[in-house]
Amino acid sequence: MASELEVGSLKAGASSTQTTISNAGTLTVNANSGAGALVVSNADGSADIVNVESGKFVISSTGLATFSAGITVSGGFLSLDTPTELTIVESNSIGAVTATRSFHDVDTEGDAATDDLDTINGGSAGDILTLKILTSTRNVTVKDATGNLRLAGDFTLTSPNDIITLIKYSTVWIETSRSDNV
Repeated sequence: MASELEVGSLKAGASSTQTTISNAGTLTVNANSGAGALVVSNADGSADIVNVESGKFVISSTGLATFSAGITVSGGFLSLDTPTELTIVESNSIGAVTATRSFHDVDTEGDAATDDLDTINGGSAGDILTLKILTSTRNVTVKDATGNLRLAGDFTLTSPNDIITLIKYSTVWIETSRSDNV
């Protein structure tokens, strides 16, 4: 049997199936030879398409696509939503945070004037992470090669407009860019 997809009571195998979802339009599911497509015909006549090929999902949408954890794609822009706060926790002289999404404000432990960030826990290979600070009264130095961070040298976030972006590769976070702004 070809790949199967179940949406509520809708189940599609080797053939096409259509069903109407209240207030959403029509959902068409096609599946053959392990590849398939979901086509959502919106009430305004536009269509959103999710192609499934070789384990990858490709979304073609003229409208808004929203995913969990505050990630939105709209009009070609990727939005990471409002950053959530991470507070540095120090253990054995290593300052660490645990990332839970792609955009975070980093704050010092105990609201100290300065703190070092040596390690970022969480995330999976290929995840992108953007960090900034909450306030210019509490500076965070993101440390190169002290823990699992690989940067172009240490970077001190001194303004909420300073940003560093990283990508996770294996067990380390590698800097892709930084912006030192006032």
